[in-house]
Amino acid sequence: MICLKIPGLSEIKKDRLYFVNDITRFLASIHVVHDEVKCYETMDKFRLINNAIKHDCYSFSRVVTTKRGDKYGEKELRMMYMDRAQKLNTYLSDLYEKVMTSPRVKGVSA
Repeated sequence: MICLKIPGLSEIKKDRLYFVNDITRFLASIHVVHDEVKCYETMDKFRLINNAIKHDCYSFSRVVTTKRGDKYGEKELRMMYMDRAQKLNTYLSDLYEKVMTSPRVKGVSA
């Protein structure tokens, strides 16, 4: 939703905002460096885990393996969510601030 504030996005581009590479490219177009947003690494780790779970929905494995090869069992997933969930709020807050203060977006209502 935050990236929808970027002016000039076509409906087709808006529909592709679930791809992290597209989000990163769109943010760059307004001079926001995605991997410099606070807690980017945590967001990316959650993204990879969620994608692994989503794409492995038919497996009966009790271990989730991300595209990077990281493996998470139930205990590791629980610990990660407990330890890092608050950092997602930090990521979203910082991303919102960077998008809304970008010269290409300033003046657009929230």
